[in-house]
Formats: sequence, C-alpha cells, structure tokens
Amino acid sequence: MTLQGRSYRHIENRKGQALAEMALILPVLLLLVFGMIEMSNAWRTFQIVTNSAREGARVAILTASDVGDIRTRIDQAIDRGGLTPGLAAVTIECFEANGDAAGAACTTSGQEARIRVEYPFTFQVLGRLGGLAPITIGSTSTMRHE
Repeated sequence: MTLQGRSYRHIENRKGQALAEMALILPVLLLLVFGMIEMSNAWRTFQIVTNSAREGARVAILTASDVGDIRTRIDQAIDRGGLTPGLAAVTIECFEANGDAAGAACTTSGQEARIRVEYPFTFQVLGRLGGLAPITIGSTSTMRHE
C-alpha cells in the first residue's frame, strides 16, 4: 500500500527520528531554563546587596550613628532579603567634601559616607553541572551628610 507515493513501512521507520531529535534538544533546553533561574537568583542577590548598601549609607549620615549602628542596619537588610548576614563583607568610609578621609562616622555637614557591601554568590545548579565558580556580587552607595 502506498500513501501519496510512499509506503507505510517508510513512515514507520521515521518514528525514532523524533526521539533522537528530542535527545539532542532537551539538554540545550534544560540548560537555558536552569540558566534563567540561576541568573534571576543572582539578580535577586544583587538587589538585596544594593538595598543593604543604601540602608547602611542612610544610617551613616545620621548625626548620632556609629559603625556598629551601620553594620547592624546592613545585616538586618541582608537578613530580610533571605541571605546570611555573616557572609557579607562591609567597608565603611567617610570623606570630607574635598575628598580627604574623615574617619568611620560622618557627623559633620558636607561629609560623604561611602558604604561597600560584597556578598559571595554560588551558582547552585550550573556550578555543579557546568563548573561555574562562585562570584562576588558587590554594590557601593554614597550619601552626603546635609
């Protein structure tokens, strides 16, 4: 029997073709899906780190703030975001209007507080499968004491 000039036997021989194509495409598709998930987690971590640096800078320009208050606010912001506060590296600097270092606390009008927060990020799936090394996600926030 023929179907438009082809035999049924020819159509039956093509059933394995779909399975072979799926075996070739599925790993690429899974890599794309897990890549999107991993990148969204990295972006989320970046947003938490950025917000915690901003929170620290806000506290740093208050008149009655010290390094302990700044670090506590940064840790609280990181914890609210679902990350581990102890892993964050925090740098607190205060500068005069001319750029000279002014110590750890910005208590005088015109001084600028610069807060740098860095957090290690590990790719959960792609790190294990693809060998991606952990990266450091960091953000700096600078605010002026008015």
